Amino acid sequence: MERTFTSPKFEGEGARWHIDQDADALVEEAEKSIPWVVQRAVKLAVKRFGDDTSDLLHHVYSTKPMLKAAPNEVLQFEAAESRQQQAALEPISSLTERQQKKQAC
Repeated sequence: MERTFTSPKFEGEGARWHIDQDADALVEEAEKSIPWVVQRAVKLAVKRFGDDTSDLLHHVYSTKPMLKAAPNEVLQFEAAESRQQQAALEPISSLTERQQKKQAC
């Protein structure tokens, strides 16, 4: 459900969304429709980046599909998919020093 509001921060009207349904049921339904490779990539990204949006965006924009992309062009994920499938079969590597520091806080 959408709730609109006026705010000088958003230079006019902003919007907030909330779910009227049971969120757990929605997550379960979404997980059934998303390929496991994508689910794993998202879980790893959440684990790796947490709420660090800047580092996440830097990582995403540094990937081969994004580096080869042009405005309004369809992204080509073939090479990324094969790497993801290979990574999914490998054990999760240990945390970096920065990630260990974040977890310690």
